[in-house]
Amino acid sequence: MTIIKIQLPPFFIKFGKEPFINELRNNGVVYFNSLNYFKNIENDEVRRDALEGAINIKQVNDLQVFHEGKLIARQVPGSNAQLYFHDKENNGKVFSLYAITEKEHTVPDFGFDNRLLKFGDKLLLITNTKIFIERLIKQINSKKLHFDLGYVSYYDKNLYSGKLDPFHKPDLFKYQNEFRVYIQSKDQMPSKVEIGSIKNIT
Repeated sequence: MTIIKIQLPPFFIKFGKEPFINELRNNGVVYFNSLNYFKNIENDEVRRDALEGAINIKQVNDLQVFHEGKLIARQVPGSNAQLYFHDKENNGKVFSLYAITEKEHTVPDFGFDNRLLKFGDKLLLITNTKIFIERLIKQINSKKLHFDLGYVSYYDKNLYSGKLDPFHKPDLFKYQNEFRVYIQSKDQMPSKVEIGSIKNIT
């Protein structure tokens, strides 16, 4: 029996293109993409996050750039600058969902940000999040993969200094209300986990 240690939301929504949504609903095919994929993807404002995989952020108040011992540039006083630190060995893969929280789903006129429709022309409402996550975890375990799951925490990149992990994203992505499943992996290719049809919970 799978024990889930976090409080799951009442509902998930998966936004995407019709072929992938149909594959998920009919056959339970879950795709995991690498953090580097989201870091480097071009012309995709809802998926691209150049800071995916960062492990630390430091606010800088007096940035200076030297070349051959000479100061060639200095941070404008009062401006914001950050240093991000990345670990090249830290490149897992994620599967993401929109989480409808307990508070949201009790609001009569609940709606989501229209920017989410840029993920694709279809959405899938998952009505039993516990069964969905249990089945996904079972298949991940069968592949002997190390994983973690939870809600993404959003931070103000102009104020926050400290550690980052795959469950941190800049607050410009806050509208995505993301719940993600993370698996450890060093290869860059998408991974596929099949959990069987989820028609009865969507």
